[in-house]
This record gives sequence, structure tokens and C-alpha cells, in this order.
Amino acid sequence: MSEQHKSQKEPLTEDIIIGSKKISAAELRKFFKKELGPYVYNEKIGELNFTHLMGNRKGKTLKSILDEYSSYKADKDKKIVKPTLEEIANNRLSGDIKANLLGFVAFLRAEKISPGFGGGRWWVAKHKGKAICHISIDNQNYTLQITSFTRPWFADYDKYIANKDLIQFIWDNIQIPTCTGCKGRQNATILGKQFKAVCNCAGMVVKNPDSTKIEHLKKLALIIKQYIADLTAANKG
Repeated sequence: MSEQHKSQKEPLTEDIIIGSKKISAAELRKFFKKELGPYVYNEKIGELNFTHLMGNRKGKTLKSILDEYSSYKADKDKKIVKPTLEEIANNRLSGDIKANLLGFVAFLRAEKISPGFGGGRWWVAKHKGKAICHISIDNQNYTLQITSFTRPWFADYDKYIANKDLIQFIWDNIQIPTCTGCKGRQNATILGKQFKAVCNCAGMVVKNPDSTKIEHLKKLALIIKQYIADLTAANKG
């Protein structure tokens, strides 16, 4: 076994400088659970996108993240109040932007794809444990991220999508990542069209979608929900 391979298997330490080596999400989960404990990890870090968590701290050590979250260790029994997405939307958004998001959230809840608080400004809408979309709200704007078409469990999505308008909408909003330090970029053919450096964090990113785009997003959410249901049934069989 090479020295390089051995070093990759060594556990992470708090003095490692972010950006100095490739670190997988699995390694990060193990490190933070051990150092912060499962309570703090699950409540404060577990739903975060590790790419963004690490990318924003390039050049700093892992200890800088531990220091930021360690204050929660002293008060593990304190109940963390998780705001609803509707509460944040009503406080931060207005006009059609707010109405469109609230309508979309109501649709998700009716379809039992209820968004759960993911920490910070993020909510995650899941079905049977798999993310369908992420929603973030920030200063009079919101962003919808649809799960990546490059995820292994979503490999046969093209069999579920035939509508030409929906396909064009997807093509127009494929995420070519701007997130710092994204390790998941890959070239991909999506619904017959080739894309370079597609983000493995989010397949699509739509900011402040209007009512027409919301309807496309609803259709896509239902398609992914059905895909997940069929995948779950097949795995049980």
C-alpha cells in the first residue's frame, strides 16, 4: 500500500487546513460527530452542504469550525426552536416573490413532501429520506435547488421526463457550480443534451421563480417523488 493511500485512511484532526487535501463528506461526518457529539452534529451540521461549509473557510483549520459550533455542547438539553419556512418567508419576502414561494410550499406539504429545517437559511424537502429540493431565503430573495441529475440513485430519471417544455426548463436551469471548492463537478448528458462541470450538489438552481416556473417545478417535484417511490418499491422487491 502506498504512503499516499495510507495517509488518506488516517482520521482527520483539527489542525488540518481546509483546502490542503481532498476530504470526503463521509470523513467530515465522522470527524464532526466524534468531536462535537451526535446532538450538536444532528441539530447544527447534519443537514448542511459540506461543500459550502468547507469552501467558505478555505485556508482555515477544521478547528475553526469546531470553535464555531462548540458553544452548543454546553447546552445540549436546550430545545432548539426551528422556524417554519412560512414564518421566514412572511418576514423576509414580499409581493409575488413571497406568494409564489408560499404557494409552492403549500403544494409540497399537500403532496407530503414537507420541507424540514436544515439549519441556517436552508430547508430540505424529502420523500422517503431522499432530497427532492432545497430552499433558501435570504434578504428578499429565495432560491430553489432541485436534486442533482448526476446522483447515482437518480440514474434513470430520463425515463420519467418526456414533456418538451419541462425538458427545456431543466436545460435552462442546470447548475454549473459557483460554489467554492465544489468536488462534485462532472460532465453529463442530461435529457439528451451535454453539459460540462455539472454540480453534484444541486441539479438545478432557480432564483425567485415566477408562476410559470413554479408550475414546472411542481411537475418536476412530483416526477422525482414518483421516481423515489418506484425505486423504494423495487428495492423492497
